[in-house]
Amino acid sequence: MTNFKCVSDNPAAAWIKDWTGTVRVETFEALSCAKERAEECAREHKACQDFFDWSRPEASLPTRLIDCSDLLHPRIVTTENMDPTREQYVVLSYVWGGEQPNRTTVKNLPVYMKGIDVTLLPNNIVDAIRVTHALGIRYLW
Repeated sequence: MTNFKCVSDNPAAAWIKDWTGTVRVETFEALSCAKERAEECAREHKACQDFFDWSRPEASLPTRLIDCSDLLHPRIVTTENMDPTREQYVVLSYVWGGEQPNRTTVKNLPVYMKGIDVTLLPNNIVDAIRVTHALGIRYLW
């Protein structure tokens, strides 16, 4: 177990309570904590309630998402026929750190829409797919 503390120079610190957590994202405790924090955020914070209000007219979806419903065969889906007021997705934000050999391109999009070989993906994306699935959310952006 590692103690995570809010850091005063972190802009997100005002929104995060001090807590003791784990660095192993796949543990039941970590996933339960993440789900509990997201639900608390959507329930108790006015700004978050506005953000999570998918019924607002300007609600939209990214052009493509990763369908994480099958952990062994995640795939890219297009969202043009999806209802943004009904679909939820998790966002992974990270620094690529240079050229990515398996990024989505026009050339490989049809293959990735059939399925993505997870053995070719970096660990952070595989972890994000697993966490998205474990949280009961189908899509990852």
